[in-house]
Amino acid sequence: VNYDRMYKLKKTYFFLNAKYQVFEANKLSLFKLLPMHKEAIIDYLNNNSVSFEDKDDLMNLITFCNQLYVK
Repeated sequence: VNYDRMYKLKKTYFFLNAKYQVFEANKLSLFKLLPMHKEAIIDYLNNNSVSFEDKDDLMNLITFCNQLYVK
């Protein structure tokens, strides 16, 4: 038996655009999907601790991004 390997389960979240294209949830994907709101998103990320591996953080981030379209 070989015990020199460790495995870790990692959750990965994704963004889906209107054309059903899939993008891994990270800053670069977010900027690519919403280039017109890049500055507002940068401000949000600087003022809020966002982990792209945390479901609640991503839900709050998506709620913020959705509000950008309402303004």
